[in-house]
Amino acid sequence: FAARGRVLTGVEEDAEYSVVAFVNNTADNTSGDSAPYIANSLATAPTTSPTNIRFIASNATSVTIAWSSVPLLQLNGRPLGYSIVYMPLATASPVTTTDTSVVIAGLMFQ
Repeated sequence: FAARGRVLTGVEEDAEYSVVAFVNNTADNTSGDSAPYIANSLATAPTTSPTNIRFIASNATSVTIAWSSVPLLQLNGRPLGYSIVYMPLATASPVTTTDTSVVIAGLMFQ
């Protein structure tokens, strides 16, 4: 028995849906509904980046990086956090946070 499928178009972005299936035959008889399946549609990427980025020196080897969050209407989904990439010497180290600032310590300046 082959699996069947259907593409649903016109769904809202980042929305939760309940999907049920049933079968009908040539005698125009219909089965009962299947168990509901809960699914989420995908969100699109945010339409803007954080703004007002500021660097505040805490001491000789650490800085606080702060920024303004992306406006809610431009997130296009639930925010998971911000990523900061900085370059200590020659390697990139990602830092992830859900706040709008992060302290990076142990920096070495050349």
